Amino acid sequence: MIELRKAYEAPNEDTLMAKYLSIEDAYNLLKESDAYGTIGGYVLKAGDTKAIGTYDDLMATLRLDYINNPFEKTPSKNFVEILYKANKAGEMTIPIGVDDPWPCTSKGFLANVNGEIVPEYKSPYLEPSGGEMYLVDGITGERTLIAVYNTDVKRFIPISGSYWTENLVKILKGE
Repeated sequence: MIELRKAYEAPNEDTLMAKYLSIEDAYNLLKESDAYGTIGGYVLKAGDTKAIGTYDDLMATLRLDYINNPFEKTPSKNFVEILYKANKAGEMTIPIGVDDPWPCTSKGFLANVNGEIVPEYKSPYLEPSGGEMYLVDGITGERTLIAVYNTDVKRFIPISGSYWTENLVKILKGE
């Protein structure tokens, strides 16, 4: 019981958080114009994501085996991991008793199928105080740093200097 209480210590501005995105969703953060500059929705503490290495781990840990999830439309199995520190982390809530669709359990924990006990948080869309974005090879689990969050321009800036295009999204997805 002590471990579960410790797991639910509220995140603060120093807590490293994690967000996982499909290639298509990451495009909205990395396209040249009209890119999103916030992160929100369901998020995890980065320390609770040790079981996520490959696409299969991602699917099992986050329980993304529901129909029409954005990850299943990626034949390459690549995905994006964002590690960030959240401004206003105190605004995050534990999703207990919420009326959100599956895979939300409304119990505050992920409905995983790999035995990992992973608490989740629901975050309003907030600007991070810093962050790194990694492209994850879904087969090997190899992570490549592809962007960093720039607080001056309030968006992720690609390491390569090139913003993502729709053609690049198709290549990364394996289409």
